[in-house]
Amino acid sequence: MNATFDGNDWNTTMDASTLENPTEHPIKNFDAQKFTLKVVIKDLCMIPDRKDRITLGNYSFQKVGFAGKITSVEKNESGTNYVVVDTDDSNQSVKCCVYKNAAASASEFVEGSIVRVFGKLHYTDEQLEVIVLVISEIEDITEVDVFKWESHLARIEIGRGLLGLMYSNPSVFSGVKGYGMLDISNGGGGDDNDDDGSASNNSIITGDSKDPKSLARQIIDYLRASGEKKFTIDEMSTHFNVAVEKINRAVELLEQEGNVFINGEGIYGLGC
Repeated sequence: MNATFDGNDWNTTMDASTLENPTEHPIKNFDAQKFTLKVVIKDLCMIPDRKDRITLGNYSFQKVGFAGKITSVEKNESGTNYVVVDTDDSNQSVKCCVYKNAAASASEFVEGSIVRVFGKLHYTDEQLEVIVLVISEIEDITEVDVFKWESHLARIEIGRGLLGLMYSNPSVFSGVKGYGMLDISNGGGGDDNDDDGSASNNSIITGDSKDPKSLARQIIDYLRASGEKKFTIDEMSTHFNVAVEKINRAVELLEQEGNVFINGEGIYGLGC
């Protein structure tokens, strides 16, 4: 079976059989416990009873991020409970708990608000809920679609083993626009020299600065130094000459820490 990807920088046909067994392509140095998985609320509703993790491929995740509409607000001694529903299907909902004195309690929301939520899954009293770490209002409704696309990509990248394939056999992406930097043996940065033999862009990530935490710090430093308030994944990939998926991981860390936030249609804003 063949899967054809076109538009959005995919202009080649790949044999989908390479992704049929994700166990053959584990993701190098991947820790699901530290990763925030983008999901749709329907995914959370399908988690089996008494489970506080969502499974995708070979990995189980407790930290999740999603977007939805608040339909109920209930305050109690512990904090505030929001019921958040899928914007396309109000029958799909999840309880989101914001504890008093938690960072997320700094803002309050009313019924009808469209919000982005990042938190940890927790099963209690025969119900799955989300302990909220970050919650903020979405002003551009198109951002909801961004979350849904990111959830869809996660199913391909993680559930079908695409990211693992990038590490184990990056040559299969040869010629695919945007993925030419996936030469892992060369640090994911392609050729370090220009054609004339001189050093290329000084912002190339090399050596021990390739890990997501170091890259995240460099992204913040660059934004502050340049005065830029907004950016896209592709812009950072081009600037640092680093593969898109590496930038994605770094931005995920920044998003979890509240240093950046998604500002609609794949545009991120500086939040610190």
